[in-house]
Amino acid sequence: LKQFFHCQTWLRARGRQPGTWHREVPRGGRERYLTSEELQQLGSALIETESVGVPWVIDETNPKSKHTPKVWKEQRPVADPGAVAAIRLLLFTGARLREILHLERTQVDIERGLLFLPDSKTSKKTIVLNGSVLAVLEQLRVNASVKGARPTGFVIKGLSDDKPRADLKRPWEAIRRHARLDGVRLHDLRHTFASIGAGSSLGLPAFTPNRDTKVRVVRREAYHGFSSAPASRAFGTPPLLHTETIAQSC
Repeated sequence: LKQFFHCQTWLRARGRQPGTWHREVPRGGRERYLTSEELQQLGSALIETESVGVPWVIDETNPKSKHTPKVWKEQRPVADPGAVAAIRLLLFTGARLREILHLERTQVDIERGLLFLPDSKTSKKTIVLNGSVLAVLEQLRVNASVKGARPTGFVIKGLSDDKPRADLKRPWEAIRRHARLDGVRLHDLRHTFASIGAGSSLGLPAFTPNRDTKVRVVRREAYHGFSSAPASRAFGTPPLLHTETIAQSC
């Protein structure tokens, strides 16, 4: 580190700005879009995770795994309902992870079907909700009222009502593994949302709740969009039902 700063000083003394000679290495974007079959696998995994649980996975390559109690190997842990609901909201809205995890109850308008996000990556925005999202939010509201939660707080609560959930790494890893979706990230659900919207012959503004200022990113997702007809046949829904098509399996 000391040599690094010495190099900066040497360059500035000769009228050169550090970094001007550096050429950035081009990086290819990670593009992953779920097919209709993969959406069905994900939906089945979500239902199984919140109902009967998924099998406990033991890393047999770990030398300490032989000491794992036998009863643990037979367990099927049930995921937190809030974590499963958050994954559904990500898939049905195309929102970013922190936009869902940091969503407060006061920002949800069930009557008009809107989410008001005061601060996001692309500044203030409003997300229009479909029937599937409203059903998930209503179930979360009912669960919160049964537990006596405050009307003000986070929709996906963390360890307490006044703190949001930190992340979804562990539940998503279990669900992804059980659904056999190798290499799929949570952010890929956002890409899939836009991709299916493009395949449904919808205009770009209709399925970009993020109002992304980088139009080329949205158009890239539209380019990779697949027709919603195969997905609708798999789910038994009309081809123009964008998020409702996804919701049939989840």
